[in-house]
Amino acid sequence: GIDKEVMQSYQAIGIIHLFSLSGFHVNYLLKLLKKTLLRIGVLREYYDWVALGVLGIYGTILGWPYGMFRAVGVYVLVFIQRRRKKRPHLLESTCGVMLAHLLFKPQALFSLGFQLTYALSLGLFFVSQARDQWKNWQLTLGNALTCTLITLPFLIQTYASFNLLMVFANYFYAWLFTVILFPCLLLLAFGYWLGLGWMLSPLRGLVALGIQTTEAISQEMITWEIFHVIIGYLPGILVLVLVLGIGQWIDSFILRKNCRRTSLLLLGLLGALYAWPSLRPIGQVAMLNVGQGDCLMFQAPYSSRAYLIDACGLPSFPKEAWQERPIESLASREITPTLRRQGIRSLAGIFLTHGDIDHYGSIPELLKVWSVDNLYLPIGMKENTKVLRILKEGLKASKNPKIQVHWLGKGQQLILDKGQKVEVLMPDHIGQGKNEDSLALYAHLGQKTYLFTGDIGGEAERKMVDNLRRKKVDVLKVAHHGSDYSSP
Repeated sequence: GIDKEVMQSYQAIGIIHLFSLSGFHVNYLLKLLKKTLLRIGVLREYYDWVALGVLGIYGTILGWPYGMFRAVGVYVLVFIQRRRKKRPHLLESTCGVMLAHLLFKPQALFSLGFQLTYALSLGLFFVSQARDQWKNWQLTLGNALTCTLITLPFLIQTYASFNLLMVFANYFYAWLFTVILFPCLLLLAFGYWLGLGWMLSPLRGLVALGIQTTEAISQEMITWEIFHVIIGYLPGILVLVLVLGIGQWIDSFILRKNCRRTSLLLLGLLGALYAWPSLRPIGQVAMLNVGQGDCLMFQAPYSSRAYLIDACGLPSFPKEAWQERPIESLASREITPTLRRQGIRSLAGIFLTHGDIDHYGSIPELLKVWSVDNLYLPIGMKENTKVLRILKEGLKASKNPKIQVHWLGKGQQLILDKGQKVEVLMPDHIGQGKNEDSLALYAHLGQKTYLFTGDIGGEAERKMVDNLRRKKVDVLKVAHHGSDYSSP
C-alpha cells in the first residue's frame, strides 16, 4: 500500500532492500511468538511446530514474496537440522533455499528483490562473524555499510545511479523500522484484531504521523541533487571489479586487518565510478525508443552532458470516468531512464522542431527533472500561442532558473561543443508551428554529418535542396516518421 512516489524515493536513497529483507520482520515475529508461548506454558519442544504453522499461514497471506520465501525456507532447514541433532548452519541453509528457489522459479534470478534478499542476507551472515570483535555500535554501523555496499552494484545496474546518503539512510531507517515503526504496527494490528482499536486511536495517530514524516523526509532527500550520482551503464568487467572491491572491504572488516588500506582503495574505486561518464572516448547519436513521436539525443566524447532534439509526449483524448487509468509519462518511462543509463547528468540543450505534441509533449517535465542550459525554438512556431504558453509554464518550474531560450531561423550556425557544429536550414519564416514550419538542422557531430528534419513536408524539403547540393549527408533522419507527405 505504499505510494508509488514514496517507494521511488526509498529506491533513490538506497534503502529499497529494507522491503526485500523479509527475514528482518520474520525473526521479530518468531521472537515475539516464542516469548508469548513460553509465558502461557507451551513447552519448548512444541514451539517449533507452532512456529512452522504460523509462518506457513503468514507466508500464504503475503503471497510468498522472495524475501519471505528465503526467511521461512531457512527457518525450516534450521529446524530440520536441530531435529536431526546437527548444528544449524545458516550459510548452507541460505544457499540451499536459494537453489531450491531457482529450481522452482528460475526467472526470479532477474528480479531485483530476489537478488537483494539473498545477497544482503549472505553479506550480513559474514559480517555477523565479527560480532565478538566489535562493540554494538560498531557492528551496527558495519551492517549499515555492508548493506549499502552490497546494494550498490545492483542499484547501479538497475537504476544507473546511487545516492551518497545511502549509509546514513540505511543506519537511520533500519533503526527506525526495528525500534519504532514495526513494533507499533504489530501492536496496532493485534489490537484491532482483538477488537481493542478504540484504545489504540492515539497510538494510531502517532504512528501515522511518524510514517508521513518518514515519507516526507525521504522525498525531501531525493531533491538534494548534490548527493545523487548518475553513473550510467557499467561494462561487466567494471561491475566485477566493484564486487571484488566490496568483498575485499567486507573481509578486512571481519578480520580487522588492513581496514584503512582497503577503505582507501574502495574510496578510490567509487571515485573512478563517479568519473566514468566523463571517461568514455566515443560520442553517440541515438534515437530513443518512444513509439509514436521523436526524441533524438547526441552526446560528445568525454562528456556527461547531452542535447536532445524533440521530446515526445502522449496525446490525450476525452474519456469517460470509467475509462480513466493512470498512465506513466514517456519522460519518466523512457527518456529519463535512457539518459541515466548513458551516464548523462545534465542536458546542455533541447531543440524543439515544431508544435505537435508528439515532438514537444515531454519538455515541461524534462525541464522540471533535468538541469537544462538552453532551449532552442524555431521561428516557425512563434505564432503558436498554445504551445508557447505550455513552454512558458514549463520554464517557470524549470530546475535551472538560468535557462536560456534561443529562436532559430535559416542561416544561423551554432558551435555546441568540441566537434559539434549545427547549421539551421529551415524555417525561413515565422509561422504557426505546423509541419511545414519545422526546424531542420544540418549537424557535424564527430566524423559524420547528420540531417535532422522534424516533420518537414515535401514542399519545404524542395526549398531546402539548394542549400544541400554541396553538402554531404551521412545520416538522414527521415521527415515526418516516413510519411507520404515528406521525403518525395
